[in-house]
Amino acid sequence: MLDRELDELLRRSSDLPRLPGFFLPVDRVFSSTGMGTVVTGTLLGAGLEPGSQAVVAPLGRSVIVRGLQNHGVDRDFVEAGSRVAVNLRNASREDVRPGDVLCAPGCFSSSTHIDVRLTVSPSANRALKHLDEVRVMHGTRSATATVRLIQGNRIEPGECDYAQLRFAGPVTAFVGQRAVLRRLSPVGTIGGAIIIDPAATPSRKNDDVRMTILAAASGGDPREIADALGRRSGGVIWLSELARLGSQTAEHMLEALGPAYLDLGAGQIGSRPSIAATKDAYLDQLALLHRGSPLRSGFPEARVRQALAGAISLVLVNHAERLLVDEGRVVRGREGIALAGHDPFAGLSRSQRSQLDAIEQSLRKGGLKPPDPDDLRAEADTDPSTGRDLVELLVASGRAVSLMNHALRQLLVFHVDALGEAGRDLRKAFPLPAQFRTGEAREVLKTTRKYIVPVLEHLDAQGVTVRVGDLRHLAEDACLGSKGRDDV
Repeated sequence: MLDRELDELLRRSSDLPRLPGFFLPVDRVFSSTGMGTVVTGTLLGAGLEPGSQAVVAPLGRSVIVRGLQNHGVDRDFVEAGSRVAVNLRNASREDVRPGDVLCAPGCFSSSTHIDVRLTVSPSANRALKHLDEVRVMHGTRSATATVRLIQGNRIEPGECDYAQLRFAGPVTAFVGQRAVLRRLSPVGTIGGAIIIDPAATPSRKNDDVRMTILAAASGGDPREIADALGRRSGGVIWLSELARLGSQTAEHMLEALGPAYLDLGAGQIGSRPSIAATKDAYLDQLALLHRGSPLRSGFPEARVRQALAGAISLVLVNHAERLLVDEGRVVRGREGIALAGHDPFAGLSRSQRSQLDAIEQSLRKGGLKPPDPDDLRAEADTDPSTGRDLVELLVASGRAVSLMNHALRQLLVFHVDALGEAGRDLRKAFPLPAQFRTGEAREVLKTTRKYIVPVLEHLDAQGVTVRVGDLRHLAEDACLGSKGRDDV
């Protein structure tokens, strides 16, 4: 009769929890002569053998399993479900207390915030209310916590809902672990809880997104958990959080997800559909910018990213941008990012072409004393934004070069031919090994200090001239006649 009842109880009992590593709630701690500190408990998750590295949680002390016994017999290995005595190295009796957990390093989290699904017993004499103080018993630990209901203000007897337990100090648990809740006064059992997130972030009231994540985690399906996390975080999923909610290693969760998710780097992944949608959104945003400013050759990457940030994770936007560049659908140029095949010259009207030619002619005529960019825009006889775009178009096409006078904090624009002529004039005036100062170059080029410094810095950057202290000289390959460089 007793055997039949025990067999029936085993059939009704749920399987042992699948955990990413061994997990031993400590129920006794003592010292044994010649052995040192010994802890006992019921082993969960995975098997254990002497020599294993372990952590005493929640304090996080690292220890080594020195030896194992099961029912008073030394063992080389004990499997999950066994009662076990563990002899510890690197730990004194004061370092471990009943209620602590001996667990595999890096597999379990300790936290003061634990998300659970609470069930109030039908026999409870009253409802469980938001902010009630309760005693929580899980594993071998008993600790008080505040109940924070995520939705609503009470759970009636016989009902269940999601909540967050907030403890005064960190506790260690795993997904799927059971807990019993009791009232502090008068003492009585309230009901039970199943732990869903053992290292939760502080909850907010009526957080529908969090409720969706908890519901997915309760189901245990890796894809549903990943999808829920992705919807919360703009398409990006942290592997560490996914593994924690799935109570498995990151490698196991990735294997379960299969090829539907891609590595984004830095411990993050994204689904193929979310990446594809982000690429489409990026192309649409870039096309919108081109329509708004058809004369511009490109736009700063930050401008496109900022327009998409918020609804879409910036990590996903950056990843989509790299893919689009690699695929040749988007190109990077002097003026930033642009759709492949975008030709700002193709959109010029006859009037705009005439204005562009007028601006270029003014730059060509100005030589090394070019008109200020604001004057160029005014000369274009058009609105300021179009004049600016026309100047930038000349720069983007390589027909003009923009240089910065850092001392004056002023942007200058030169025709490329004027800079090429400057290099040739310096070669004639200062053939190697001659050296020259800035003032001497200014006199040769018949310009002013406002322009000469940016021009010489440009020639330095192009390898036409070489600066040594306050002196410069022509680079050797700049003096090779027809075989040398004839432009900049």
